[in-house]
Amino acid sequence: MREDPRNIIGRSLSGDILEIGPGHEPFPVASDARVRYADRSVEGGRDANWPELVGSPRGPEAEFNLDVDVEGLSPISDCSLDAIIACHVIEHLANPVRALREFERVLRPTGRLVLVVPDRNLTFDCVRQPTPADHVLAKFHRGVMRVENDDISEFCSAIYYQHPIHPSVVREWYNPQRLDANLAELHRRRTIHVHCWSPEEFAAMIARLLADGFVSWKFSDFYLPGPPRPIEFGLVLKRGLATGRAASIQFIRDWTGAILGTPDRDLKRVAMFACALSRDLAPLDRVEAAAALADVAMPTFSKMDGLRGGHSIEEIGARAREALLTFGKPALSKLDVLKSGLRQLSRVIRHRK
Repeated sequence: MREDPRNIIGRSLSGDILEIGPGHEPFPVASDARVRYADRSVEGGRDANWPELVGSPRGPEAEFNLDVDVEGLSPISDCSLDAIIACHVIEHLANPVRALREFERVLRPTGRLVLVVPDRNLTFDCVRQPTPADHVLAKFHRGVMRVENDDISEFCSAIYYQHPIHPSVVREWYNPQRLDANLAELHRRRTIHVHCWSPEEFAAMIARLLADGFVSWKFSDFYLPGPPRPIEFGLVLKRGLATGRAASIQFIRDWTGAILGTPDRDLKRVAMFACALSRDLAPLDRVEAAAALADVAMPTFSKMDGLRGGHSIEEIGARAREALLTFGKPALSKLDVLKSGLRQLSRVIRHRK
């Protein structure tokens, strides 16, 4: 079994650190780190709102009582932290874009953000649609500060009609036929998965925020679901100096390179990332993104064993380059090459089953 990736990342986290919502398992950090905790108190306390947790361990005492959706990180000064840790937090927030901008504000120029997020394909979110970047950006522009009724209704419907995961009394709180104003407020206190993503879908959202100039994050590190963290992925972002299309393209290149640098070199994840980018990016950004992804992925595609089809990827790429005479020829050519490679990968997968 691989070493816990939280421990690997944690050893590099030192200096002034804020962990948001540590729960009963604070994230590991270096021995010399100075960690403070932030959490959100709720009316009635933990055991009244989460009866399924009665008797379970409690987490560390929080220095800051914060509702991130309402207050941001208002008690924290600009450029005052070396790292922020938020494990299983961002999917609960009504306005994740605002939060990501707040995290960036309080970090020092080389500060890092550690996000741990459940993979929607491996949790009860598997029956739900991924949250598109347009959706979270619309909430940001509207200034949303609390979880909306539509989000609660959609989540309850997804949870209630699955195999039960809560005690019977708690499960009935999710019954969409019983949902009223009081239960909606209860769910706001308990919090829900307002949003859900796979690793590739979350990365595509970050690429969109970079392209549109909302954040300046740079890729630093990541881990994918697997023992001993079977349902979550982690993403470490570093505060950057630039935003816009160039920063987005660099993030795409770094993410793709990291995927291909894992022991599995899972090309299916590259394909899923390409699909997520196609959904989340503006049309012109999609072309540049596809070109960047193809540049990084092509060496791996070209070395694949057992590819089937009439031509090699290089031959297909040459044909595409000759045929394309319009604006954006280099990027579009690479896009065609990538598509051809993905189609051949699909044939290989079917052949090996």
